[in-house]
Amino acid sequence: MLSGHNNFHRMENFGNAEGNDSLRTNNGGTHAESKRRQEDRKFVVSDQPLFYEDETGPGAVMAYLNELRKQQQFADVHLSIENHIVPAHRAVLACCSPYLFDFYKEMENNSIPLKHRLENVNPAAIELLVNFAYTGRLDVLYCQVESVYQAAKQWQMGRVKNACARHLVQQLNPKNCLDLRSFASAEEDDELVSIVDDFLKKNIDSVALTNEFQELPRLQIEVVATKSSSRMSDRQLFETALDWIRRTVKCGTKLETLQQEPQTLLLSENNTLKDVEEFGEIEPDLIKDYKLDAKKYTLISPAKISNGVSNGSNASNGTPASNGSNSVQERNKEAPSARKLILSPEDLNKARSRIEKWKIVASTEMSENRYIAIATLNGLLYVIMLYEKPSSPQISRPSSKRSFSIESEGSHPSFATLEQSRCAVGVAQLDGKLVAAGGFNRDECHQTVEVYNPVTNTLDKMAPMTTPRARFEFGVINGKLYAAGGSDGHMDLRTCEVYDPKKNDWAWVADMPQERPSSGATVLDGRLYVIGGSSGNVGLRTCDVYDPETNEWTIISKMHHRRTQVGVCSLNGKIYAVGGSNNWNCHNTVEVYDPKNDVWNFTAPMNCCRRGAAVCSYNGKIFAMGGSDGQSSLNTVECFDPDTEEWTNVPCMSVARVNAGATVIEGRLYVVGGFNGKLFLNTMECFSADATQWNTFAVHMLRDRNQDSPTFGTEVTTENEVNAENGTSEKVFSE
Repeated sequence: MLSGHNNFHRMENFGNAEGNDSLRTNNGGTHAESKRRQEDRKFVVSDQPLFYEDETGPGAVMAYLNELRKQQQFADVHLSIENHIVPAHRAVLACCSPYLFDFYKEMENNSIPLKHRLENVNPAAIELLVNFAYTGRLDVLYCQVESVYQAAKQWQMGRVKNACARHLVQQLNPKNCLDLRSFASAEEDDELVSIVDDFLKKNIDSVALTNEFQELPRLQIEVVATKSSSRMSDRQLFETALDWIRRTVKCGTKLETLQQEPQTLLLSENNTLKDVEEFGEIEPDLIKDYKLDAKKYTLISPAKISNGVSNGSNASNGTPASNGSNSVQERNKEAPSARKLILSPEDLNKARSRIEKWKIVASTEMSENRYIAIATLNGLLYVIMLYEKPSSPQISRPSSKRSFSIESEGSHPSFATLEQSRCAVGVAQLDGKLVAAGGFNRDECHQTVEVYNPVTNTLDKMAPMTTPRARFEFGVINGKLYAAGGSDGHMDLRTCEVYDPKKNDWAWVADMPQERPSSGATVLDGRLYVIGGSSGNVGLRTCDVYDPETNEWTIISKMHHRRTQVGVCSLNGKIYAVGGSNNWNCHNTVEVYDPKNDVWNFTAPMNCCRRGAAVCSYNGKIFAMGGSDGQSSLNTVECFDPDTEEWTNVPCMSVARVNAGATVIEGRLYVVGGFNGKLFLNTMECFSADATQWNTFAVHMLRDRNQDSPTFGTEVTTENEVNAENGTSEKVFSE
């Protein structure tokens, strides 16, 4: 105040001096000038307030406070997660998290413990959220986003949770969408579930090719349509199947039980699916048309058929046929409970939750009569594989492929299956047919030989081998089949035999130099090369070659690696040894043998390790199909291009197959038998160069439900073509 007072007087004196000068200049002052000088003095001292803003201030303070937190200075709470401690200031956390605000507010300031224990959260996620509270920034690795989402949800930090959800959606792709769908469902995030479901509907074809899809548990349902049932879309079929699964589980059957084997269901006249026990009696014609196992069904007597009773229903009113249980109590027991006319919000939420637990998420067409769907069964993600079993056909009207509602006009029959399930089976192509010989399952080694005709889609037997064989090698030279080595289930074999189709008989030829099970083999320049194999638990490097002209075996150069369960094929005059293992250590390495200089060299390795893979040269490339990586059975397939020396992934097989056989017939690559990790297989599937997926049906045999015989050939007869042949010009529009 004193300083200000002195300054004021100095300013006054300065003004007076100025006035004296003015008086001297103007020879005296006037009253007006004196008043002006007083007014001027009013503007010398102002009451205008000062405005100053340091834009870096709050950020700097919070940054410094964050450093103090990390050094545990002035921190009044320690967040304890498992064995991790995250220091913080309660006031800062309460400003960012409504959950923590309410938690700290309910407690007296002096009663809040220094340690705050947290449950069911990730320590790294909590550290990231606390750091966000001080800095307003999130820098999260993709693998941590879900954990941060969960922690933000628990702390009611809505904007952070939504930011995590948006990032997950932005990274959505066919490979991660199923995991994200399960995550969103577990977190009960309806909006996120809806977004992922929309993605699945639009991209189901791509999703179905991923390993994640193949690893989902699955139910297989075979639908047999009765004469009185009407045509249904694939969506309707899946909804009907879902209803049957839900009813079956509600009655006490576990989903795991339904997974164990395909379920054959009959489609009744009111378009509901029922199993045999529910259906009661069925028509004899149905057994004949669909080639069903008559032992499993009770046939309707001719008298009942003549009285108009069929398919377990009363033809006149559609009510269930009587089976002697007509009591009022039983009818009331089966009758549905009275429906509520007014539902409370709580009832609606319960109904919605029940629907979400049983839901068809997305579906697509695998073939003309096969469909797959991703569904939630009792809240868990499942794959439903649905096959509409055809009866007897002729003409098909193909429909365009749609993502969610497919009306299949025609159907292809599934491939014929081997008489017995088996793996380590010998497979070769002979005279345009597929020969499958030997192999083993849990019970025994087989010596039976079956021949598959792809034209008629039938399997017949031919003369059995002289001895049971599994893990052996097969080759065709000059129209004859050679089976070498392997095991008979009791001892390893060095014997070799040959099949002459003209004699329909097997005969012995020269033995191999040593016992050699689990080897690989191929034919090149009229000679059979047998590569690798095992001796006890040790893989072999040695290789033998058989010349049928001299009936002699000779030894060639050894491979660099020991290889048992190795895949072998020939391409462009060279022999490739693909994968295999030694002492159960799987290889992804590949060696190539040049018979001109008797030398093995390495080429590009596969993308993954494989033993027991089916290996075959096809369309100028080498295909490695299935096998095991040492931990799990594989359905993945990759192919090697000798021009680029690169392996690339191609569509996966429909099921995992270890120790399957493979061959090429009429431009199609066939894989037969094998072991899927749980079951021995008797099925086959094929792949063509222009296909986007493996087929488990005979694509050349088009069948239509309303016709009586198959139509052979790859061309599809359309309804327009039929009208043209009949001389009609009526235009037929497809959907």
